[in-house]
Amino acid sequence: MSPQDAFEAYVKLLYRRWYGFPLHSSRQPLDARRLALANELVAAPDPKTAAQSFLDFVRWSRALPGVMAQLSADRRAEEVLGSNGVGLFLNNPNLKPSLADPQALATTLSQRDPALWAVRQQFYVDGEKTATLAAVRAALEPLSDFDAADQAQIEALLAAYDAAGNPAKAEETLLALEEMDDVIIVAWRAILAGKAYKRIPKMGGEMSAMPVVLAAPEPQVTAAPAGVTTSFFTDVRFPRTVKLWDVQPLFVRLTLNQDTRSITDGEVSVEFPDPKAPELITVRLFAPGFIEEYQTWERTLIAFSDRNSEPVGFLLKADAAGKTQFTIDFFKDDRQIGTTNFQVEVVASGQTATANVEIDGQGREMNMVLTHVPPPADLELRVIYVQREQMLHYLLHSTKSAVDIHWESMGSTPLNTETAAAFFEETFAFLDELSEIPPEDLSDAELLEFSEKIENAGEKLFERLFSPELQDVYWDILALHEEGVINSFLITSDEPWIPWELVKPYKMGRRDKIVQRGGFLGETFQLSRWLSGRSPREQLHVKAARVIVPDTDLAHTRGEGQDFDRMKTLGVEVSEPIATKAALMEVIRAGAVQLLHFATHAAFDSDRPHESPIELDENLIPEDLTNRVIEKLSLVSPIIFLNACQTGRMGFQLNGLDGWAERFVRKVHATAFVGTLWEVNDALAAQFAAKFYAELFDGNTLGVAFQRARLHIKTDANPTWLAYALYGDPNTTVRWGDQPER
Repeated sequence: MSPQDAFEAYVKLLYRRWYGFPLHSSRQPLDARRLALANELVAAPDPKTAAQSFLDFVRWSRALPGVMAQLSADRRAEEVLGSNGVGLFLNNPNLKPSLADPQALATTLSQRDPALWAVRQQFYVDGEKTATLAAVRAALEPLSDFDAADQAQIEALLAAYDAAGNPAKAEETLLALEEMDDVIIVAWRAILAGKAYKRIPKMGGEMSAMPVVLAAPEPQVTAAPAGVTTSFFTDVRFPRTVKLWDVQPLFVRLTLNQDTRSITDGEVSVEFPDPKAPELITVRLFAPGFIEEYQTWERTLIAFSDRNSEPVGFLLKADAAGKTQFTIDFFKDDRQIGTTNFQVEVVASGQTATANVEIDGQGREMNMVLTHVPPPADLELRVIYVQREQMLHYLLHSTKSAVDIHWESMGSTPLNTETAAAFFEETFAFLDELSEIPPEDLSDAELLEFSEKIENAGEKLFERLFSPELQDVYWDILALHEEGVINSFLITSDEPWIPWELVKPYKMGRRDKIVQRGGFLGETFQLSRWLSGRSPREQLHVKAARVIVPDTDLAHTRGEGQDFDRMKTLGVEVSEPIATKAALMEVIRAGAVQLLHFATHAAFDSDRPHESPIELDENLIPEDLTNRVIEKLSLVSPIIFLNACQTGRMGFQLNGLDGWAERFVRKVHATAFVGTLWEVNDALAAQFAAKFYAELFDGNTLGVAFQRARLHIKTDANPTWLAYALYGDPNTTVRWGDQPER
């Protein structure tokens, strides 16, 4: 291979693997360096100097994080990197290669979008471009399906091509057509028809980080005002049914108006601090049983405040027949701002269709605006529950460079709904009983026995819920925690009923039989959870608060009301405790408070979780909080603390979530929700609340305050300290009354 050919091949290899390079540590510096090199090559005084500049680029690029791992995975890696390619010149410093055409190499280096260019090289093969254009042209008919402006532009481009009478203009025409959002979707499907692709591993391995960024849309005339938040619809195009082994593109974009051709009707709100500047939105796809052509399940699209984004695409191929669930998550600044799910059926034969598909209700979640974004949690576990498979799938992510885990698949574990429901109910019933027994009433033998029972329950959860991959990586995570690298831990999940706080890691060496035990997750980390969809708020200003303390037999609830009065010294408006359902409903309807604290009884009804009551003078149930009732409160996004037994639990049902946590997180858009998963000891519950608020008053984050409150009431033989669950961002901070903004 000549130096010219070897160097061209190396650039093409980089572009083919572009999706897989880490965004910040590799792709962005690669992007800047390749463009600078293109200018260097054009200005080089001689071909040998140009060749040396390129070899310096090769050495530098190979040393970037993740680059060689990606390049080596390509089917042409040996040919390009070995002794017949650039390896010949890297390993023989005495060779002085010379570039035959530096300008041609500079042209390749300066492509606007490397990833898209690589795809086009695959599609637009020399000798086939005329036929490709003919296929696209046929697929665009009838043009009446497009709006008037697009129709006129398509007609003009095709007329110009026909008038030129030059087949060499085919690629130019194809590229011009691709600049139109609706056309590219049709064009790619037409081009893919009949093409064969090499089979690659299906989803389940490492999920590479590098997205593809398509060209920015053409500017619109109307400018957005300064500092805006734009609500977008998620426009997703994919057939309802696909044939086994057929390659199908899936397109995702954000649009200002809902497009009826989309198979989802989700919404995502994006904040634009500078409305003239774009924001990068990460699109992450989870498609069990499908192969992605570039082995990457993540893309980045460019969003502008005043226009539709261009689409980003995935090339998918099914390798198993049956129904499956796709999940698409949207992220900004490493925080989830939306999600949508839909089902696809894979058939052995038959026509594909693009009709609307079944969409899960959570697909319409909107995010609340992030204004002062704190750092994301040190570690995030994304749990995806696929109902058809009855499987929990795990993805693990950290923004910490020392962790070096970026949305890697951590395998899956089966979760049969019937056996799981029975298991959890049995576990919760056992914990309910223990919580009712004061530790001072137990003998030393009973203290030890009950403590071991609680630990055994946690270890059983670790064994049953954590996949083998997640079990293995946990001990590396624990080591990083002990080094101070990982403290905050967010679990974002489709399921709300697993007691993650109680999970207690345990392992025994296969050969040496050495036992290793970790603490409970709720003890070890600043642990919080969130339901997939909109992102939790990162800061809240509490100006007004209410405590709900009915006349009950709880000895310590009045004490909680007295502790609540301390907020007044910080400038928080606090009225007399609320004791009746009618008074509470009036406060909720008004929507003028940022904190509601319940100190009362509650009960969980596993058969009818939507009717699980909170005891007031009249029972309050989740269904009382209708959309009309909570309309104003949802705009405030308050903190909700239900310091009552079993308020964090929800029904284990196939048709969706239920219970108080679901109502306050999904419907009320709470900044944070605190509830309990089983019975709690009254005295310990009051102490937990007092410590939690004291830590927040001192300016600590939710995660820090929650962990310290948990450890403050830790009693080995009583599981109350593990009963509390926090829904929210562990790095969220609270500003109280007259406190200055941080």
